[in-house]
Amino acid sequence: MSYTPKITLIMKTLGTTLFILFLRVAVVGAQDVKPVYKVYVDGLSCPFCTYGIEKKFSKVQGVEEIDIDLKTGTTIITMATGKTLDKTTARKTVEAAGFTLRDFEKVLVIPNTKGKE
Repeated sequence: MSYTPKITLIMKTLGTTLFILFLRVAVVGAQDVKPVYKVYVDGLSCPFCTYGIEKKFSKVQGVEEIDIDLKTGTTIITMATGKTLDKTTARKTVEAAGFTLRDFEKVLVIPNTKGKE
């Protein structure tokens, strides 16, 4: 199939433009996520215990949301977009609150959809 030089140029330009748009969406999408972690804490026995954990984790840079289940000792930490939490930081934070880190795991990544309507 033979195209005129003008149509060929238009097709190349369109293809390049679409490729650049695809890359932009892929990069923005990759940066626009909120990592979530489960931190299992031993020794929680009352609401004041959960408050101590919450207070310490709220000082960790990048922590956006903290949800604690007193019965299971599970703390769900949602980080800000592009931020992460490592096991060493989690252990130090839990120990600073006077408790013991039982386990630590990355749960999932939540796409940040705020302001995209």
